[in-house]
Amino acid sequence: PATFITQTRNIADADFQGAELELSQQFGALRNFVNYTYQRAVNSSTAKDLVYSPKDRGNFGILYGDALGNSCGLTIRLVGKQYTQEDNSASIPAYSVLDLTLAKTIADMKLSLKAENLLNESYQESADYPMPGQSLTAGVEYKW
Repeated sequence: PATFITQTRNIADADFQGAELELSQQFGALRNFVNYTYQRAVNSSTAKDLVYSPKDRGNFGILYGDALGNSCGLTIRLVGKQYTQEDNSASIPAYSVLDLTLAKTIADMKLSLKAENLLNESYQESADYPMPGQSLTAGVEYKW
């Protein structure tokens, strides 16, 4: 089996520049939103981008929630290319993932279902560690 050894270390100095934007609109029980983050994170001594610091991130979604505790949401997560080596010689590609959430409240209990990566995208958040394909999570929350 392959063995990986990694070591994280701090750098002496880094420069960060960025901006965030979020827009949302409510139509009764329906809310849509979009948010975007631009961040440039650079090692001051090498002028190279910091590893695992994508310049671009964003989310788009539409959510429904009524007064009875029923809700559902569809969200697209977007993450830009990320360098995996300090000299910026290797990277993992940008990716987008579609997620769905459903929830229903019955008295003091909330039932939920979350489907992640609905389109079964192949992607990585860390080099050589693929994220799971489609996944389904069910939950029960009880308050007393």
